[in-house]
Amino acid sequence: MSQPSPLATAQQNARALRDAGDLAGARVMLDQTLEGAKVALGEDNPDVIATGQVLAGLHREAGDSMAARRVLEEAYAAGQLHLGDGHPLMLSISFDLGGVAEELGNRHEARRAFGRVATLAPAVFGDDHWTVRAAREYLGDAQPSAELTIPSEEPPAPPPMQFPSSAAFAIPSTPQVQPPPVQPPPPPAYNQAPPIQPPPAPAYNPPPPVQAYGGDSEPTYHVSRPRKVRGATVAAVIAAAAAVVAAGFVAIQVVFAGGDGDTPPPSASQGPRLAGDPPTDLKLRVDGTAITVTWKDPTEGTVPFIVSGAQAGRQHRAMATISPGETSATINGLNPRLGYCFTVLAVYSTEEYAASGQVCTERNTPTPG
Repeated sequence: MSQPSPLATAQQNARALRDAGDLAGARVMLDQTLEGAKVALGEDNPDVIATGQVLAGLHREAGDSMAARRVLEEAYAAGQLHLGDGHPLMLSISFDLGGVAEELGNRHEARRAFGRVATLAPAVFGDDHWTVRAAREYLGDAQPSAELTIPSEEPPAPPPMQFPSSAAFAIPSTPQVQPPPVQPPPPPAYNQAPPIQPPPAPAYNPPPPVQAYGGDSEPTYHVSRPRKVRGATVAAVIAAAAAVVAAGFVAIQVVFAGGDGDTPPPSASQGPRLAGDPPTDLKLRVDGTAITVTWKDPTEGTVPFIVSGAQAGRQHRAMATISPGETSATINGLNPRLGYCFTVLAVYSTEEYAASGQVCTERNTPTPG
């Protein structure tokens, strides 16, 4: 036993919604079903064309003749190539097109559509078929009926006609029943592009804090973060040089107490060696608990620097690492009552450096012994 067409079931569901009083819901449901069927089966499929005729009938019931004409014209154009003007389904659509054209006041289109019915339908339906008689009456080819020209209400259904998979216009109205729930077709799925993840920000590893001393002893130094980064090579040189300084400051392990302030530290017997031109013209600017060290770069911005310092009379230690091109560093958190001395190293490589002379603040308070 053959199964009913899915579109025939959709037509029956639409009629059930209409009969239950939900004409708008019936139109929306059948319109969505029709659009999906056009894609799946093709616009010239007889079931698709017949469903379009049913939808046009619902539009006419709702008083939307323009929508009915659009759907009927699309259905007729789709069926002309494979079905032809004389097919029973196409003749039924022609009759509906004539009625819609008359409703819209387009008598030329109405006469053309009814002319096809009057000419071709007698060989298919017979001379006594109600559509043939109505078309001929409209065209003036027969004596007008005393009761009716074009049916103003829904005409009685014609007897079923046999044509491929379609009898949409011959489906009788269903009894008043509760319509089954109708699910609209799901919207097409779209594959969303994966969200674009921004590149991670480069990690900044601050130098380890220097242990603070109490009273008048050496305070904690707060070093400003460098403002430039010149690539992995410069960072490696600074990191390696800082490691050398942290391990004992081999390159300048000299006590500057009593020095003349201009003699650079001697080279160590092991570890990094002196090489290249040293920074020159060191100057200090004292601002309360902060001291700013400035110098002249002998390399025109090609090497990094290490600023070392301590209270006068104490062993120097690294206080700041400075990127190439920078010629100043501010050391914060100092004791304004104590004197401090500083020197600057130009780091040419992990094994070569050049140290400037020492420069000290002019504070008369005795330094701790």
